[in-house]
Amino acid sequence: MEQLATKPSNRVRILAIVPSESIKIATTEIARRYNSTVYIETYVANLYSAQQLAEQKGRQFDAILSRGESAKMIRKAVPDVPVIDIPITITDVLLAIKLAENYQEKFVVVGFTSITSQAHILRNILQMDIDIYTLYQMESAEPLMHELWQKGYRFLVSGMGTDQIARKIGLNTILVTTGKDSIQLAVNQAITMSRCIQQQQEASKFFKSLLEQSPLDLLVFDRTHSLRYSRLSDLNQKTAISLVTKELQNSDTDANIQKNRDGK
Repeated sequence: MEQLATKPSNRVRILAIVPSESIKIATTEIARRYNSTVYIETYVANLYSAQQLAEQKGRQFDAILSRGESAKMIRKAVPDVPVIDIPITITDVLLAIKLAENYQEKFVVVGFTSITSQAHILRNILQMDIDIYTLYQMESAEPLMHELWQKGYRFLVSGMGTDQIARKIGLNTILVTTGKDSIQLAVNQAITMSRCIQQQQEASKFFKSLLEQSPLDLLVFDRTHSLRYSRLSDLNQKTAISLVTKELQNSDTDANIQKNRDGK
């Protein structure tokens, strides 16, 4: 882990969980540009440790940066924190493929859709003679690696998620790295989203304070007729909710009748 700055409360706080040391270094360089406005804490983690790390630390931050399948898993694990996916571009995949070609060995592109979808585009546009295998779950990776070894492949173009499995079997890997432009784009998105959420939270606090200062007895419902705010005692609230719910249902019925009339 590398802590990039001291974390005062007024900074946008970003947790970056990246698949390689090179992406971590690039993220560190980008983070230094922001000085006092943004705090970024970076970790290098594989697929499953990235998810665990996000579950442990993610809610302390305004947004999380990650890449590929790790970003998808983190999004499911920490649904209440925005997760920004560092994009894998077609250029990133092309550079890895060209590097693999230099070894003049039989190679294959293996990875999740974030990598293989770009590889398919390249193969079609450039008429490249390459094989591509898409993974949809990590459990399929090791059986696939054994199959590829039996087919005579010795080099893989892949992401970090499959790198350790491939090396254990004896396959060499060329990793798809991420350029600084892609990292910068993801950081910008995280900052913009975090500031929008912060503004919404401030507005919510302001309107709640207005409600709390009001001398009126209040019930606030959302569009699904669920109670969102109350300034009534429990006893009065139960009676009031029953009356208001009936009124809301009647209002919906009247609105539907009018809608049907207008549609005729």
